[in-house]
Amino acid sequence: MRAAAGLALSWALLAGSLLAEPRLALEPQSHDFGRVRQGLLLRRTFTLSNFGSSELRLESIQGDCTCLRIEGPQQRSLAPGQSTTVVVVFGSRRYDGRVQRKLTVRSNDPVRPTLEVPVEATVVASK
Repeated sequence: MRAAAGLALSWALLAGSLLAEPRLALEPQSHDFGRVRQGLLLRRTFTLSNFGSSELRLESIQGDCTCLRIEGPQQRSLAPGQSTTVVVVFGSRRYDGRVQRKLTVRSNDPVRPTLEVPVEATVVASK
């Protein structure tokens, strides 16, 4: 009886450790700067959080063009419940009209290892 109880406990602990997974959440999930004048540098802070039950590793964070610069994060590894921020800087100098770009976050989240975040603006030419 004691051996069976010990075996059951061992299986429960093993299953619990196998189910421990990181989970990435990002707020906001998209951003529209709205109508902006050409030539401005626009900033938006995004919060990355780990709502999983094991360590989350942020492997890469990048924009899909040189017009998006990423500042941060301060931490590349987040414990469960922990958050960090990144600032996305959009340079509108080369654009006129609707601009649709994206921020890509790669992590060790097994459900969503790649998260794409739309970043948009409507750039109005300077006169």
